[in-house]
Amino acid sequence: MEAAKSGYKNLKNRINNLSLKDQLNGDTIDDISVSEWRNKFLNVINDDLNMPEAMAVMWDMLRDGKLSSAEKLNLAFDFDRIFGLELDVIKEETTVTEIPDEINLLAGQRSEAKKNKNFKLADEIRDRIREKGFEILDKKDGSEIKKII
Repeated sequence: MEAAKSGYKNLKNRINNLSLKDQLNGDTIDDISVSEWRNKFLNVINDDLNMPEAMAVMWDMLRDGKLSSAEKLNLAFDFDRIFGLELDVIKEETTVTEIPDEINLLAGQRSEAKKNKNFKLADEIRDRIREKGFEILDKKDGSEIKKII
């Protein structure tokens, strides 16, 4: 049961982060990629409602580096019409602590330092962010800022 709770929490966090990125990026939609993922999902669902495999398709789609945040978000909400997890209301339920401008500025400076291969400065900026009560997590598709609880 704990694994299911943890998985659901991770899914909610991922969707919530996509919602924030989508608002910031104004991503566009590639209908071909979206159709491919939608077809994969429907094929699994049409195979005797194979829910575990359908959830695996959802996670694979969320990890797909070729899809934009908007595409992932739209597909996740579409898939959720089958799952019934109410992923579209997560943002309101889990009101994320707003990231202060100062922290976003530091994160941007850290990103620049990393691009310039100045890893010592990047580590120092990470420490300053942590001192202010936030942590920055490096991901394949960028970084994520979270409030330390």
